[in-house]
Amino acid sequence: MKDDTRSSPPGDLETLRRQALDKVRALQQENAPRIHDRYWTSPTGYNYGWWGDKGFRIALGLLQDTSPHAGEAGPEFLQRVVDLVRTQRDKYRASAADEDGACSGALDAAMWAILDVLPQ
Repeated sequence: MKDDTRSSPPGDLETLRRQALDKVRALQQENAPRIHDRYWTSPTGYNYGWWGDKGFRIALGLLQDTSPHAGEAGPEFLQRVVDLVRTQRDKYRASAADEDGACSGALDAAMWAILDVLPQ
């Protein structure tokens, strides 16, 4: 795979989006084995791995599908996506369906991964 990040400035929107996507995908891959592992399923059948994966899928969808505003810089775009992820996290935190916080926890992890790529 060609590394074209050297030709883009460090705060470039698409470069930052790609870096954030890579970090969130890496977290999703760490969670992937839990989806089919019975250890991560409660006695009532609640699949923590599946709900965690759902959180990562939501965050990835927001990163991929959110359109930048005209003239929006990379850091501002990612901060806006973080705010969207936070809104989704808060919705799942208040939901009885996400009984242990697996989905909201994954959304939290994705949010921190996105924030990690912001220039200091």
